[in-house]
Amino acid sequence: MTQALVMREQLQHLLDVTEQYPHITVQVAPFDLGERTGAIGNVTLIELEDGARWAYSEVMGKGHIVEDPDAVTAVSRSYDRLRAEVLPGRNSANLIHAVMRGLSNVTTSQRPAHPMHHADWMKSSYSEGDGGNCIEVAMATQFKDIVPVRDSKDRSGPGLEFSAAGWSAFVSAVRGGEFGTV
Repeated sequence: MTQALVMREQLQHLLDVTEQYPHITVQVAPFDLGERTGAIGNVTLIELEDGARWAYSEVMGKGHIVEDPDAVTAVSRSYDRLRAEVLPGRNSANLIHAVMRGLSNVTTSQRPAHPMHHADWMKSSYSEGDGGNCIEVAMATQFKDIVPVRDSKDRSGPGLEFSAAGWSAFVSAVRGGEFGTV
């Protein structure tokens, strides 16, 4: 099974969980939040029957309970700020569906089947020239039925090859605002 298909199944599982358990909401944090998404890390906020509030977090191999009311309030506020910036549940589900459609049209390869190293690459017009968070796309006239894509910061790294139809659908979705601010 390819990496793209594994990721597609993982995303489908997230959607299935929200349908099976209505009390669970999956919300996607936009890329532009950057490191702010990890400000509180993996945390579970717990309110006990007696009104006491705890914060529980885990790292590999151990868990940690915070009982100090001020510390729990600080964690809770960080969580609230993060939730205010993530995509709402329905928008998150729409984004997950769009990514899944794209994963149906992609193959990955460390050594591309096509001579991408000889391609004429075009960088996004939004790139500020420093590489940033940018991709490069090979000119469509050089390849039949595929659109090679690579990371502009790692030009010798692995590339992605999208079907021409898949890439066209992705570009149309971006232009149509299907990904929101992501």
